[in-house]
Amino acid sequence: MLTVTGDVFYKSDLYDNSISDVRNQYPYLVTVRDGGRSLISNGWVGFGDVLSFRQVDFEYNGKYTFTVNSSDQVKVSLISVTVDAKGRSKEKTVASVSISGKKIGKDVNFGGVLLTSGTYFLRVEALKAAKGTNADYSVKINGNSTFFTDSDDGWNNYLYDKKAAHPLNPHKNDFVTTDINSSTGGIFLDEDSPEGDWNNFVGYGDDTDYARIRLSGSAKLSFNLTATDAAKFTIYKLVEGTGKKANTFTLKSLQSTTLKKVKGTDIYSAGTKVLVLNEGEYFISMQSTNAKKGGSAYYNVELNTVLCSGLSNESAPASALAMTEAEGELTTWNVSSLDGCVQNGVFAGQTASSFADEALVSSVFADFSSESLFEENGRWMLASL
Repeated sequence: MLTVTGDVFYKSDLYDNSISDVRNQYPYLVTVRDGGRSLISNGWVGFGDVLSFRQVDFEYNGKYTFTVNSSDQVKVSLISVTVDAKGRSKEKTVASVSISGKKIGKDVNFGGVLLTSGTYFLRVEALKAAKGTNADYSVKINGNSTFFTDSDDGWNNYLYDKKAAHPLNPHKNDFVTTDINSSTGGIFLDEDSPEGDWNNFVGYGDDTDYARIRLSGSAKLSFNLTATDAAKFTIYKLVEGTGKKANTFTLKSLQSTTLKKVKGTDIYSAGTKVLVLNEGEYFISMQSTNAKKGGSAYYNVELNTVLCSGLSNESAPASALAMTEAEGELTTWNVSSLDGCVQNGVFAGQTASSFADEALVSSVFADFSSESLFEENGRWMLASL
């Protein structure tokens, strides 16, 4: 008679021993949204079943901490998988912990790692399986993790990428709608809607947002900026190349402003300098300057503007100067300054056809001689200001 004694490892699962076994396969797929949750509640590894894997899909960017409890020695790793242009997979361990000694049977935290949203794989290995040991274990997302739930899907995170095959963002025309408070955060300026706000989130995995400004006439702009973390605001002109550089683009920065922390608060704030722009299309960006360290900034951009075109007797600003013909007679506003609505010598928004002859125009400007005033491309110009 033969009697057999020993342990039977009935908990082994040979269907989760590799990434390819569990990829997109229920019940080995877990989705993490915006709170702590179990990833593996009653796992087992040991002799004959050394490895177990789970696919973990993170819905949000975040700073994630994991908690492990194991009855014997194990190593737990979180792995990212990337695929290069030739279709080759590359695995990278982004966080790991080994459980042994006094850590056995206790909750052990590891990670505190910044992760972008997407798919990762959890790997659990029995370290002493060859000696017949086995481990019951659990792994969960710690509730102290930070979830960046307000990160967007990335479509407005860049305008132009010179390294890309198609460098212009195909969504750039979606940055704005004609609504001031549009769902895309864009601002459309015309004489019926001269002001608007733009607010959103930038931070880890979503470090920059772009919006578009379309000017239907020349305008003098400035911005009031606030954010809950360090950030930088920039206004750009997208410049298309000519000649041999046709169909190429560069971003020309017209102005950048760094937000400064307000003493005694958690708010960062700044006001930009006044910028005078002609009719056309411009882009603004807000960038988290602390994103790589896990920073997150909720920001607000308040637009201040004076439209330089379309002035009338009733709507002319007190410090603006303009001329127009009304019923064949020359009408003028004789005031002290141009209030910034002049750039590079151009009377912004005013065309030559709006005025009478050069002598009459120059007579309005007591501070300028007639030699300093000339017409070019349908606009009155000053040789010096």
